[in-house]
Amino acid sequence: MRRIATYAGIGLIALAAIIGIGVAAVSIFGGIKVMAILSGSMRPDWARGELLFLAPEPARLVRVGQAIAFHPPSDVFNAVVVHQVIALHHGPGGIIAQTKGLANKAPDPWVDHLYGKVYHVVFKLPYLGLIRIWTSYWRLDVLFVTIIAVVVAIWAALHSSTDKDKESLSADITT
Repeated sequence: MRRIATYAGIGLIALAAIIGIGVAAVSIFGGIKVMAILSGSMRPDWARGELLFLAPEPARLVRVGQAIAFHPPSDVFNAVVVHQVIALHHGPGGIIAQTKGLANKAPDPWVDHLYGKVYHVVFKLPYLGLIRIWTSYWRLDVLFVTIIAVVVAIWAALHSSTDKDKESLSADITT
């Protein structure tokens, strides 16, 4: 029974490591940005703790009703917000988007000037963003957590044999 629990634990840690490495690879090599939802402003579509995958598209293709990621102009923390576009204005200065969180009663108090490319949501994974949120409290990075998980999985695999297995092995060697 203990062996089953050990292997199950190793399997879960390995799965977490594979997911972490996959997310990092998609983010680094695929041009996809990955972010965790930090608030409930986009409920019911996205809940706090979901992991969003964002793909780039030309700003000229953005449409009303689409959710886009952007940096609010007044944000001193350089956070990324994902809100729905509720109005677009095409003018000589470019495209201006008015956004709103689905759960918010009023539109955002700013407008977003869209240039070049804009990131929009293409996929979500529920709950996996919680890992990112929890690790951000301790200023850890997803890659750091993945490395820890891989090291723990390797250590557990190398040290998972019980004393009974060792006795059986030594008995096999002596006979």
